[in-house]
Formats: sequence, structure tokens, C-alpha cells
Amino acid sequence: MRNSLPQFVLGYHGCDLSLVRQLLNAETQLKFSRNSYDWLGSGIYFWENAPCRAMDWALECQKNSRITKGKVIEPAVIGVILDLGNCLNLTDSRHQDVIREAYRGICDLCAAQSEQLPKNTEKSRKLDCAVINAAVELNKEKGYPDFDSIRSPYFEGEPIYPNAYFMEKTHIQICVRNPECIKGYFLPSDFLEK
Repeated sequence: MRNSLPQFVLGYHGCDLSLVRQLLNAETQLKFSRNSYDWLGSGIYFWENAPCRAMDWALECQKNSRITKGKVIEPAVIGVILDLGNCLNLTDSRHQDVIREAYRGICDLCAAQSEQLPKNTEKSRKLDCAVINAAVELNKEKGYPDFDSIRSPYFEGEPIYPNAYFMEKTHIQICVRNPECIKGYFLPSDFLEK
């Protein structure tokens, strides 16, 4: 399944100021996250067009060092220009069959091995992570091009008003699996060092 989005996307990554400086000076690259709770599977995570949400994340990481093992001392945001390439775009209904098939495969595997299915909780999306990683592998097994990125809305936070489906922290999240999707880094104007 080939799905290339025809434009560049701006992504934002919340992190420590020292990492921002290293990225801007081409001294390092962003690292893959490979946690079992990373809901869009293994990759590098960005908020699409949401620098303030990225800063919220960096501030949360600073307060709760358990999240990033103390790596965020001075919260900051780095912007990236992304070409999503072959994107598993979960805002496009064409990709739902891939996800359903991957889920059924995980169910069958767990049943065959007498294991429990991974579970999603409020803070850990282990089932979603397993399904996405399985969808990526299933795509490869079928001989299709590898997914360069995964894109999905994430509904998070409290309702903005009673009975609303609009949530305070809803955003589009992007997981980049192919680092070549990152075309450049920039410092968002809202967060320029003073």
C-alpha cells in the first residue's frame, strides 16, 4: 500500500535545550523511541503543527523525570520539516484494513502462545503499539514498500466544555520511522532564545 502525502509538514519535538542546540549545530540526530507503550510504534515522535503542545510535553518531562529519566532540565522545542513519504495515515480510511488485519494477527498469535493480549491504559498504549508494529511487518511481508511514517489524531485531555468531543490536548501525532523524512531543523519563533 503506497500513500504519499503531497506536501511538507511541520513537526515539533519537545526536549531539552541542550538537544535543540546539538540538533541545530548538526552534532547529533533524534533517536528512535522503542518503548512498548509508544502508541504509533517504534520511531521518532512529533506533534504536527503544534509547537505549544510540544512545549507542554517538555515541561511535563521536566516535572516528571520518570518519563525521560531526567533528560529534560531546560524545556525547549525543536521544529522539523518533514516529508512523510510512504505514510500509514490513520486519518485515511484506506488504511483501516491494514490495522484490522494486524490486530487479528496479534490476537491469533497471543491465542496460539496462550498469552494475554497487550492492553491499553490511560498512560500506556501497549496494544496500539503492538498493532502498529505488526502492521509495519505485515506490509513488509506482503512485499509493499516500508512505511516511512505513521500519522494519527490523538484525543487527549478533558472536554473543552460539557459533553464535548473536543478535548483540551487533542493533536495530530507523527511517528517517523525513516530518519530521511526529516529534511531540516529550525527553532520555532515562539521559542527563540532570548
